Amino acid sequence: MPAAGEFAFYLVFYKAILPFPIGNALHRLADERKPFHSPFHAVPHEPLSLYDKLNQMNRLWHNGQALDQLKVKSLFYDFVHELLRQLSVNGSLESSPDLVKQTIRYLHEHYQEAITMESLAQLLDCSISYISRIFKAKVGTSPHDYLIQVRVEQAKKRLSSSELSLQSIAQSVGYDDVYCSRKSIPL
Repeated sequence: MPAAGEFAFYLVFYKAILPFPIGNALHRLADERKPFHSPFHAVPHEPLSLYDKLNQMNRLWHNGQALDQLKVKSLFYDFVHELLRQLSVNGSLESSPDLVKQTIRYLHEHYQEAITMESLAQLLDCSISYISRIFKAKVGTSPHDYLIQVRVEQAKKRLSSSELSLQSIAQSVGYDDVYCSRKSIPL
């Protein structure tokens, strides 16, 4: 993610084709409307999930292996689905994103990872104090405490539905140590 004030974008080239055989009516409609010849741009409401998919696609595509490129196609469909979901939920992609909603979603999707306030603020392109303040005002707790809640809920689910050791469960929810203390949580 670029530093504040820097210009950044992703340009995704995708060539859509109609499957063959197609009926004359569909062929005529495609010739008249040319749906695959129109560029599309968007400023999404929840860019973090889209950003993650784009980073994964870029990394895998450059690996150059056939299976990785197949995974890129799958990620692209996930990307398009998420973009269209955001468009249908919000009606338009032009208003400013809800940072608290993005933070909550990001914490739920990445709770297994080491998340710091610095990295979260950088992803959201805002200051640590700003995201902390608006998150606490809207949710009633800090992002740090919210992450703890998410991890504890996931650990409870795993404890009740598996025979994994405490060490394995702790690692699967983002803790390197079963006996971790509040101080050892990076966020």
